[in-house]
Amino acid sequence: MSILQRLWQKRPTVKLRTIMWVSLVLAVIVIPPLLPVNQWLVSLSPQPLHIEHISGDPLFTRQEDIQEELQKMPVKSFFEQDMQALADQVRNKKWIKAVVVRKTWPNKLYFWIQDHHPIATFVSNDDPNNEQFLSQTGVIFPLPSNKIARENLPHFQGDDEQIPRLLATWQSMDKMLASVDLKLDKLTLSNNGALQLRLKKGLILKLGQRDWQGKLKRFMRAYSQINVPADQHIAYIDLRYPQGFAVKFLPNIPAYQSNSKN
Repeated sequence: MSILQRLWQKRPTVKLRTIMWVSLVLAVIVIPPLLPVNQWLVSLSPQPLHIEHISGDPLFTRQEDIQEELQKMPVKSFFEQDMQALADQVRNKKWIKAVVVRKTWPNKLYFWIQDHHPIATFVSNDDPNNEQFLSQTGVIFPLPSNKIARENLPHFQGDDEQIPRLLATWQSMDKMLASVDLKLDKLTLSNNGALQLRLKKGLILKLGQRDWQGKLKRFMRAYSQINVPADQHIAYIDLRYPQGFAVKFLPNIPAYQSNSKN
């Protein structure tokens, strides 16, 4: 007795399963010569993929940002679309640190996004009009003005190669100044390695190339003892001296003159 005859004599469920498997095998063998497999698969879900959900850590990225990038390429159907191509396209938003894309039947896209977290704005000495942002790991990236309030961040200026030094210096300075209730607003490192900082109050400190920690401590000890004339304010303090420092005073601008310039 043949195998097919034995199967036929078994229970009806076994017969039904056998018929299904035989039909599937015949479909795989017979259909491809008549219709390309890819075309057949596409016909099962011809609709283009679309964004269903965004998760992860999308600090700035919104669905419309991803949609803007996807409109720059032909988004295909479930079986046609190259998922890596989608991820690469979305990474054109340079504030995005990482992208993972997955799809579910029949035409849904799920994005996992991680954005860079800015800790400061950054301007290069060679291109001072191009303000970008700096991450904790030292990555420079652009960000549209409507995504973040720049005034809430400290500002760095220097060369790209100086970023590790800028980050380390800022972290140390921030702790030192916080102990006397002062806040760092801008840190500049010139091409020759000279440091200059600006406090939130607008006061500028010129620290020079060497021993900025000692000079900053000298300022912190003497700051509260500086006698500022009533009609003037401190423009900057020059600490580039072996001992002591120089203070530059400027006259205060009357409120009515300040308002008339606006």
